[in-house]
Amino acid sequence: MKRSTWLAILAAVLIAGVYVVVFRRSDEGKIRAQLGALAAAVHAAPGENPLFRARRIQDTFARVFPADVQIDVPGVHEGLEPRSQLVAFAAGAGIQYGTVELRFDAVTVELEKPQRRAWVTSTASAIGGDRGESREVVMRFVESEGEWRITSIAVAGSGQR
Repeated sequence: MKRSTWLAILAAVLIAGVYVVVFRRSDEGKIRAQLGALAAAVHAAPGENPLFRARRIQDTFARVFPADVQIDVPGVHEGLEPRSQLVAFAAGAGIQYGTVELRFDAVTVELEKPQRRAWVTSTASAIGGDRGESREVVMRFVESEGEWRITSIAVAGSGQR
């Protein structure tokens, strides 16, 4: 082969290597991005159009959650919940409280690579109107077709993982 061909191949390999090392998001980065998308989707501000907000929630939840999600909130709800119910609940919170904010702090991600799942522990803070609460949550993420989705959410005190 000509020298220029070898240089072109080397350049292509270097560019691919730089992309993988610098620009490609890690599994943990993808999971953290899903949490960010979830928080952004449920955010509600005064005067926001409820139909646009509901559509934003619906579109985001389709990427973040599978069709059914295991929910464990002690004393409130325990069981499998369809994603459509989660959308209705999140959209309704904006109407009920006027403002809604969701934050995830102290996030730890434990990847189980062979099973393509992860356990995420976080302090979740939900603020609706002038009311707010922070609780520890444990979420199970499962990777399917390159996307990390939340398949279960357990709120502190539930003893479920």
